[in-house]
Amino acid sequence: MYGRILTVWIGGGLVANFTWEMLQMPLYGKFEDGWRRCFQAALGDVAILAVLYALMACAAEDWAWFGALSRRRLLLLAVLGSLVAVLLEQRALLAGVWSYRGGMPRVPFVGVGWPPILQMILIPMGLAVLSRFWYLRDLRGRGDLRA
Repeated sequence: MYGRILTVWIGGGLVANFTWEMLQMPLYGKFEDGWRRCFQAALGDVAILAVLYALMACAAEDWAWFGALSRRRLLLLAVLGSLVAVLLEQRALLAGVWSYRGGMPRVPFVGVGWPPILQMILIPMGLAVLSRFWYLRDLRGRGDLRA
């Protein structure tokens, strides 16, 4: 079961984040060799997913925290994801690692783009829901009726 969950968070996270990065690429400035930079960004996003997963596991005191996925846990995941995204985007923008083009929709008063924030909210939430699906399926397959 944990191998499948690891595959969901790493493999699924890489595919989802690479796709998201490619779709939002036109909103960023200076993107020569775009697909390669998007792949590198997606690898970094998977590292962020690992941090979010670990934070959620610590908060729930359970490595299978997604098994009892509630609105409260989803809200916590969304808040953590958005905070991480805002901090990383602000840091990268200030350091000149990347820049936004005029079409980037921005969060008022914060100045960072909406797409990277939504990325770190929606993708982790989707992975949590998918993990819950596989987790409960495995429990039912073993005959554990508690799920």
